[in-house]
Amino acid sequence: MKKNILDFTFGVIGVILGILILAIGIYVSFSSWLVGLTIIIVGAFLAFSHNACFIDFKNKRVKFAALLFGLIKIGYWTNVKEDMYIKIIGSGNESKNENNEKTFEKYKISLFSSENNEILVLLKSKQIDKINNFSNHFSKEFNIPIK
Repeated sequence: MKKNILDFTFGVIGVILGILILAIGIYVSFSSWLVGLTIIIVGAFLAFSHNACFIDFKNKRVKFAALLFGLIKIGYWTNVKEDMYIKIIGSGNESKNENNEKTFEKYKISLFSSENNEILVLLKSKQIDKINNFSNHFSKEFNIPIK
């Protein structure tokens, strides 16, 4: 099973604030353990919660999950069917490289249903090579096209 971390639930600012709150909680716990523990829990929740996609190649299914505190998985499994497809989507600033190909700031690979509805995001990256390698591997393993 492969785990792709997509993003932090509360963004970069949430992670920084979470670590700061966590440190404050540790300091406060020396004078009042109950208040300190409560602050530590809030800080850990902000700092470590993130979203991820789990890919089960053996059972041909994928799972989008929110990981609370980085540990508790909340999500659902979706079976990958042969009428589904994946698509590479670019976002951010668009430019052209020396081969006159469009390049973007960020990329993501999404799984789509046969009715063209986006089901979930499989991977996010700034590196097009990583996106292309993953999409080719996923397409071969699950026997679905890349559009």
